[in-house]
Amino acid sequence: MAERAASISHAEWEILNHIVCNIDLHDLKEEMATDKHSTERFDKAAQNIVNRLDGIMATRVKNLPKNHPERG
Repeated sequence: MAERAASISHAEWEILNHIVCNIDLHDLKEEMATDKHSTERFDKAAQNIVNRLDGIMATRVKNLPKNHPERG
């Protein structure tokens, strides 16, 4: 469970982490990925988005509270 927002960057990291961990794309994939090619495109697009969000999160790790488990 997230703790009190210590900074804007901390809150941004927690929001992004929530999106990455909790948003289920299964229903959207069922609608959009109707054949082999559209499935490959959807999977690649989803991975691209996750990679971008991970990159954004990585730039905020240094601003997490010192006792945050992701800070290391």
